[in-house]
Amino acid sequence: MPGAPTPPWRSHRPLDPRQAFAALASRGAIAPDRVPREVGRGWDNAVFDAGDRWVRISLRPVSDPLMAREVALLPWLAGRLPLRTPVVLDHGPPLPGVPGPWMTYQPVPGRELASALATGGRCADPSALGRALRALHDPAHVEPWAHRLPRDPGARGRPADLAQRTLGVLDAAIHRRLPVPEHAIRRALTRAATADPGPVRLVHGDLHLRHVVLDSADRPTGWIDWGDTCLAPTSVDLGILWAGIAPPDRALALSTYGGVSTSVEDAARGMALFSLLMLLVAAHDLGDPTVQAATQRALRHAVQ
Repeated sequence: MPGAPTPPWRSHRPLDPRQAFAALASRGAIAPDRVPREVGRGWDNAVFDAGDRWVRISLRPVSDPLMAREVALLPWLAGRLPLRTPVVLDHGPPLPGVPGPWMTYQPVPGRELASALATGGRCADPSALGRALRALHDPAHVEPWAHRLPRDPGARGRPADLAQRTLGVLDAAIHRRLPVPEHAIRRALTRAATADPGPVRLVHGDLHLRHVVLDSADRPTGWIDWGDTCLAPTSVDLGILWAGIAPPDRALALSTYGGVSTSVEDAARGMALFSLLMLLVAAHDLGDPTVQAATQRALRHAVQ
C-alpha cells in the first residue's frame, strides 16, 4: 500500500495563552486576571474562554485574511438567518504575546453536531438546516458581496477536481488503516465528478460537523467559523445534509431547502465525503476520538 504524507494539521505560530491574555487585558479586550481555558484548537487558530466572551487567535498566516473576512461578514449576517452566528465584540492585529490577529466574541451556546453523532445522537430538526441554507443562499445576498468576497478560492465547487482531491484523502485514510466504506465512496465520487455543483451563491464555505451547533434537545441553533465564506456553487454548503443527517431525515431537509436536482445532490455528496475524510484523518492524527467516531458514523450515512 503506498504511503501518504501527513497533512500539516499543526499550527505554525507558538502561543503562550497566559501571555496572550495579559496582552489582551492590557488593551481592554478582556477583563483583567482572566485565566485562559482552551476550548478548541484547529489547524489555523486557537479558541479560549475568557469568562464573558471567547477569544480566537490566528495561528497561521493563511488564516489571517479569513478572520478579517469573518469580522466583516458576521455583523451583516446578524438577523438575516434563522440560525445564530457568533457576535464579534472586538478584534485587532498581533500584539506582544499575541502572535496573530485576534477577535473576541459571544459564542453560539450548545454542542457540535460532531459530538451528538459520536454519542449515537442525531440532528433532531433537519428542516432547520434546510431553512437556514435556503436563507443563506438567497440570490439577493450575492450582489452586496460580489466585489468583497473571493469566488470559490478552495475550488470546492469544481466537482471533478474535488473528487480527485478526495481520492487522495481516501488513500490517506486507508494508509492509516481507518475503517471507511471504500468501495461505496469510490462509486459516489465517480458520480460526483461529473455532477452539476449548483448556482453560485453566498456560501459558508466550510460547513461540516464541527461548525453546526445544537441546543440541549439536539436541534440546530447556530453555525460558526465563517472565515471561508465566499461566492461558490451551493453544493459546497449542501454537503452538510449528507455529512450530518441520516438518509431518512435528509429528505425533509432537502424538501425544506427546495429545488435541488439529482445532479446537484451528487455534487453535494462529493463535498460531504471530502469534508468527512479530511476531518477523519485530522482527528486520527491529532488523537481526537470524538471527531473520529462522528466522522466514521457520518461516512456510512453519506454514501447512502
